[in-house]
Amino acid sequence: MLCAGRMKLHCDTRTSDVRRSDLIVISALDEVPAHLAKNLDVIPWLRRMFRTGADVASVCTGAFLLGEAGLLDGRAATTHWAFQNQLALRYPRTEVLPQAILVDQGRVITSGGATSFLNLALHIVERVFGIEVARASSKMFIIDLNKESIAVAEAKK
Repeated sequence: MLCAGRMKLHCDTRTSDVRRSDLIVISALDEVPAHLAKNLDVIPWLRRMFRTGADVASVCTGAFLLGEAGLLDGRAATTHWAFQNQLALRYPRTEVLPQAILVDQGRVITSGGATSFLNLALHIVERVFGIEVARASSKMFIIDLNKESIAVAEAKK
């Protein structure tokens, strides 16, 4: 597959071959409307994975795929600041939290701008391995464990 910047990407498997997953992380979409349209075939798979127990998370504009799958309905979410209005208009059953870097709604987590994947990664590490491992990871990689940005969203679970 040829990606942006003419970078080649080789995948070991296809989503259609994945029958079960614990966690699915959706990456950011460039050119949201165009790339959303190109990825609509993943929507039924994403719904099925969620129904069978997978937690889902998105980085930046990847939240649009979660929205298309209906996984943001009745939930709070965030995305890149430049796309927050578009997300709110396209998915009116979603409460967009503009100040949040990370919104944790239990099995659905969204993160803001592209570099917020660092916050998302540490949050997932904390969930899986505990706060001490997350703190050690944040120190190792010099990433702030910004708990303020998720406190409001977690109260809505």
